[in-house]
Amino acid sequence: MSHCILCARFLRQWELPGISQPPQSIELYSLKRKIFNRIDYPLHSCLVHIVCAGKVLALGNGWHRVSVYSPPSRPTKPKRTMGVLNGKLYWDDFWHDRNHNCGNPECEGGPLLTAGVVNMLLGITPAERQSINAETRQLVQERHEYRCGRCHKRRPLEMHHRRPVIHGGTNDPDNLVALCHPCHARHSGEFTESIWPDLQRIFLNSES
Repeated sequence: MSHCILCARFLRQWELPGISQPPQSIELYSLKRKIFNRIDYPLHSCLVHIVCAGKVLALGNGWHRVSVYSPPSRPTKPKRTMGVLNGKLYWDDFWHDRNHNCGNPECEGGPLLTAGVVNMLLGITPAERQSINAETRQLVQERHEYRCGRCHKRRPLEMHHRRPVIHGGTNDPDNLVALCHPCHARHSGEFTESIWPDLQRIFLNSES
């Protein structure tokens, strides 16, 4: 027996998609397939009561953070991204970085996409890695008052590219942040998270 991923109430046999008239529930579509292949691929295990679906659809086209079902052992209901496009609902079925820890309890981490996939989706040409000159290093460190840009501790600092070189990032000071080694290692893949707005743009334009 399936349950609604939003309200957690079980769907009875007569409520399943294709059986009930008028419809009492709907299947969600794959957000990943919509972005990669521009197709509506139904996720048969992701069902939503029509009343719950209506509340999300009323938010309009775009991506929305929505509270979803969780086991009773979990104190708070987690939030997941759901896409709305022209009266259809899409479930975020990307793999996410579960080891990501930004301090936000609602954050699921960025989608785990390879560098090649990111570049293909966004039309990015990798940049050529070049050494960062001393003047630029000093400028970036002064901007952070010679402290780590994340933990704010006075430690030996490294230059971190906000947009990695492999994704077209440059040594422009605005693309650099001074981080200590532990923070640099922890946030090395953060650009994958910041591409969500770009993926949303691709999603919204997938039927145009």
